[in-house]
Formats: sequence, C-alpha cells, structure tokens
Amino acid sequence: MKNKNESYFIELPEEVIDLVEFKNHDEIELNIGDKGILLRTDASKKEHVPMKPVVIASVITLVTSFAVFFSFKQIPLTGYNSIATVVVIMGILTGMINFTYFFTKSKHSDIPMITSKIYWRNFPAVLFSYTILLVISLLFLFKVLDQLFLGASFDIYTSSIITTLMISVINYMMIYISRTLTPQSLIRSLIAIIIGGVTIAMITNKDQQWWTTNFSFLGTPDATNSWQFNLTLMLSALLMIALIDYLFVLLYSILGKTKGLIILKVLLIATAISLGGVGFFPYNFNEFSQQMHNRVAGYLVYLFIILIVSIRWLIPGLKKSFLLFSYAIGGSLILGVFLFLGIGYLSLTAFELITFILAFTWLLSLLKYLVDIVTYEGKRFKVKLSTIENNQ
Repeated sequence: MKNKNESYFIELPEEVIDLVEFKNHDEIELNIGDKGILLRTDASKKEHVPMKPVVIASVITLVTSFAVFFSFKQIPLTGYNSIATVVVIMGILTGMINFTYFFTKSKHSDIPMITSKIYWRNFPAVLFSYTILLVISLLFLFKVLDQLFLGASFDIYTSSIITTLMISVINYMMIYISRTLTPQSLIRSLIAIIIGGVTIAMITNKDQQWWTTNFSFLGTPDATNSWQFNLTLMLSALLMIALIDYLFVLLYSILGKTKGLIILKVLLIATAISLGGVGFFPYNFNEFSQQMHNRVAGYLVYLFIILIVSIRWLIPGLKKSFLLFSYAIGGSLILGVFLFLGIGYLSLTAFELITFILAFTWLLSLLKYLVDIVTYEGKRFKVKLSTIENNQ
C-alpha cells in the first residue's frame, strides 16, 4: 500500500540538463497517454493557429459565395455551380496562400527540426503535394456527401454559410500543417497519398474488373480516370524527394556525412525518380512511353533489390531487428517471383499487388527508421525514480 508520507522525484542525467534549460521552480506539464508519460517544460509554447487569417479567408469566401450564388434560387451540393465547386476553388486559393505565408514565417522559427530545416528547393514539392492532397480529400468528401444526400440543394444563405465553414476548417488545417511540418507528418502524408490515390483508382475502375487484367491496368488509357493513379505515383515521388532531402540534412548532423549515407541518399532519390517515372510514362499507345514505362519500372525493381541487399553497410549502427525485417521482405519478394514465374501459382495481378505492398511497406519502414534516428538519437535517457520521506 502506498505511503501517503512519501514524495517522489526524478533524477535527470547531466546530458538532459545540458540540452534543456531548466530554471528553479519551473512548472512542468505532465501528460499521461497510451505511449507513456510526456513532460513539457513550458506548456505556453504549444503550437497554436492564429485565427485572424482564418477569419479573413472566411469573410472573403462569404462575399464570394454570395456573388456566385446570387442568381440561383437553389444551389446543389455537387456539380456545376455548386457548393463543392466554390469550396474546392476557394480552398485551394486561400489554403495555398496561408500555407505559403506561414511556412515562410516558420522558416525563421527557433523551434528545432520543424520547417526551418526544410530547404527552399523542397518547398514547391511540399506545397504542391499538400495542395493536391487537399483537392483529393475534398473530392472524396463531396463524393461521399453526394451519395448520402442525393440531389440535395440549399438556398443562397445556407449554401454560403456551409461554404464559409468548410473554408474555415481548410485554412485552419493548412496553417497548422505549415507550422508543424516534421518528418513524421511528411511520412503520414506520403502514406495518405499512396493509399488514397491507389484506393480511389481501384474503386473508380471496379466496374471494369481491373483485377482480371493486372495492377498496372489502373494507369493505362483503358482505365477510367487513369490520371489519378499516375498522378499518385508522381506526387509520391515529389514528396519522397522532399522528405529524403530533409531527412539527410538532419542525419548528416547526427551520424556524420559518411559514404554509406551519401550512397543511401542517392539510391533513395533514384528510387523516388523511378517511381515518379512509372506514372509520368504511362503504358499507353505511344511506343516511346511504353518503353520508358517498362524501363523505369525495371529500374525500380533493381533499386529495391540493391537497397535491401546493401542496407547493412549503408546505415551506421543498423539495428539487427530492422536488418532481419529487410531480409524477410527480400526473401518474400524472391518467393513471389518463384510463385509467379517459376510455377505459375500467382496471377499477374496478385504478383504485382503483393510485390507492390511488400516493397512499399519496406520503403516506408526504412523512412520511418531514419525518422526515428533523427527524432530520438541522443535524446532518449534512462532516469531514476526515488522517494523522499515527508517528515511531519
């Protein structure tokens, strides 16, 4: 049973004292979550979103909505001259402006490992990726709403209010993202683009039974809206290059600019370029595009093999668990090739899907491994919890 006369204190290593500027009687915020205990030395430094630009964007949208909807008695939820049209257009314009403005401000921030460490050369790729991700999300949202509220329409006042509220949420999110960009958020965005784009392409082509042909069918002219699948690959490549460039600036400062890390960066960027090339050169009726599609797809396979085989020599102090995981993925890929080419057990669609899932699971795991190095290397410490007897 706990003794009520006991108090507890935490002994911090000297390295922590050197990293964090503690002051006597500092108030420390303690949060208990599913991942353990989080201590904040200054709760006032929490990231907050300024509401003034959100309000400005909302007022502009409200005026624009009245102007656009003025001549209509009822405004549909989706379609031409609809709420969806105004939300997408105004969301892109105001969201991009606020994202750019606050990203620029954050470049001069003193907060470590945030946008201040992202190169300007990466900004266009990051901005473009998040803008397209916004568009895809809005289109998906209105597709769902259109199915839920089939044929719904509203008067000018209700439509303007709905539009304004949605633009407020969009700008709030874009400002928050621009001020809190981290390697983790870039990886989450990369996953969202890959899974979201591929899933939408699959759903769009469900009536054409794409799985009876092959996975690559989603990017061919025979597919419905094949641009969605190809754009997904190109966007993923852009965001990957931005993330890789960002990550390796931090990795060099932690692990040193070793030959292994330089080679790893080159291989990862080449992988991203090959991935984008698969979408940039779709397998269509143009013979040159067909040849380039097959060529870059082949390069992508070779690069994955080289990365998996050589990873143990490229990353200093690579954990054995990740090395074993890499070899397991490599072995699974070889098994898939045997089941497809060797004995013909797998269909082309199944083979492409399995190799796609395995390869990108490993790639995202590698990026997550590198992010963990950047995030936690030299920042994890063991502390001792002790008791103090309270004398009454």
